[in-house]
Amino acid sequence: MVENCLFCRQQRPVTGEGLLIRGYFICAACEAKITLLYREDPDYDFYLNGLKKIWHSPGDGNCEIMAEEFRLW
Repeated sequence: MVENCLFCRQQRPVTGEGLLIRGYFICAACEAKITLLYREDPDYDFYLNGLKKIWHSPGDGNCEIMAEEFRLW
């Protein structure tokens, strides 16, 4: 598991703010930045490539379990 933010390298806080996706940590500030991005933003490709890294990674082994839990229909 990555203990620093994938984008800004901020250390993961013990209080749990931010996102942990497939073993990658995204801090709350970068999460907020991502939600406000437009395609024309100069940082768009930087964040897009980081998110691609997460989705194309093998994950932390819990993804299949979580996917099964959320399959409600």
